[in-house]
Amino acid sequence: MSAIGMNPVTQGLLAFGRGVSRSSTVVALEWQRAPIDWHDAIGSLLKDVPSDRSGVYAIEGSQDACTASHILYIGAAGVGQSERSLRARISESLRRFVRETGLSSEPIEWSDTWNLVLRWAPLENDLVTPVERLLIRAHLPQGNSQEIVNRSLTIDHELVVLNAGRKGPLLPVVASYYFWTRDGWSTA
Repeated sequence: MSAIGMNPVTQGLLAFGRGVSRSSTVVALEWQRAPIDWHDAIGSLLKDVPSDRSGVYAIEGSQDACTASHILYIGAAGVGQSERSLRARISESLRRFVRETGLSSEPIEWSDTWNLVLRWAPLENDLVTPVERLLIRAHLPQGNSQEIVNRSLTIDHELVVLNAGRKGPLLPVVASYYFWTRDGWSTA
């Protein structure tokens, strides 16, 4: 259900201090996890990631700006004629954090990131974009700062995401309702 242009408070979608019955799309994600082993080539790091599925993924790790392990980047992959699979898209994104060295193709971390862990969850293709946007809005990973600064993360779905499995630092429940304001959908 799209709520573009609707004010959730005046339209009865939310009532401060009261419960309101609403119909939402609830998405349950079962996250998988793979630590990035620097003794393997990037291709072998992805051996357990499906090559024929759409979904969302997160790269977790530490960096100079925050040494505690946290979500560094959230991405998505769709499967279709011109879209890439989870495995192909993750391979591209990992290059932001690792590089292959010389003849051995052994990956090494860039100097400002370490202890990287890859997390992914398969997801139906039509839910990929709204789920990715909601996860980015909720976690504000530094690797997605361009989307955050440009305020291009419009959330126009009544969506609840339940993160389960090997989710790591991902929040267990993320709801789009959190981003509603008196003026409509928040883009900040």
